[in-house]
Amino acid sequence: MEILKSVFLGVLQGLTEFLPVSSDGHLSVLTRLMDFQSENKLFFFVFLHLATMIATIVVFWKEIIALIISLKYIPSSIKNKKWNPDLRMIFLIIIATIPAGLIGFLFSDLVENFQSNMKLVGILFLVNGVFLMATRWKREGKLKENDFGFSSSFLVGLLQGIAVLPAISRSGLTISGTLFMNGEREFAGRFSFLMSLPIILGANIFEFYKIGKKASLYFSNELLPSLVGFLAALITGFLALKLLLNIIKRGRFYYFAYYCFLIGVVTLLFL
Repeated sequence: MEILKSVFLGVLQGLTEFLPVSSDGHLSVLTRLMDFQSENKLFFFVFLHLATMIATIVVFWKEIIALIISLKYIPSSIKNKKWNPDLRMIFLIIIATIPAGLIGFLFSDLVENFQSNMKLVGILFLVNGVFLMATRWKREGKLKENDFGFSSSFLVGLLQGIAVLPAISRSGLTISGTLFMNGEREFAGRFSFLMSLPIILGANIFEFYKIGKKASLYFSNELLPSLVGFLAALITGFLALKLLLNIIKRGRFYYFAYYCFLIGVVTLLFL
């Protein structure tokens, strides 16, 4: 049963980490229903988040390499006062990471308490749906990394920080925010997931630090379930991310709002 739970939660994490329906909200609801052991829950969830981070790197590996290579253009960009597009994307990501990182660090303990409040989780699912539905009436913008403003990037970073709340989707909020700041659809999807990498990496390091010496004990006791869940999240996350990027290009991002409304009502009525 623990293996089956791990597979199920891994698939759930892979799908909901990228689809704009909130992975933390789903994990909060389902771990309560499935009576998943709280002692191992934190380590297991950090492991699943590591898997979805790797899935993001696999999908965007060409873009990531281009960003790294662009660092060599820093001197010429300063001299000529003209930014290389990839180098400018790095600065957009850094600016967006600052507010999100501060919010996540300062309020992590408070957010963990929120995850057990099913009434709040249900309400936030509905709020998430409202954000997604609003994109239905937004015409496609034209801004890409060449002309997307640094102040707009900071605001998207604030939205990413707000998404630490359970049932508020990080991708849903940041993509919606970028679209409403006149960002082009393809850029909105790429920017959202590239800017997530520093945050997810930092969160993983922070959570492993909190677990400390217990991590090796948890891993030795739960080796097979952890690995199975990791693989399930990695494979499912890769497929879900590819799917979502295609949906964003087609302007059908708001479809996920209906699901958020449904699960929000169900959570409020039955949990």
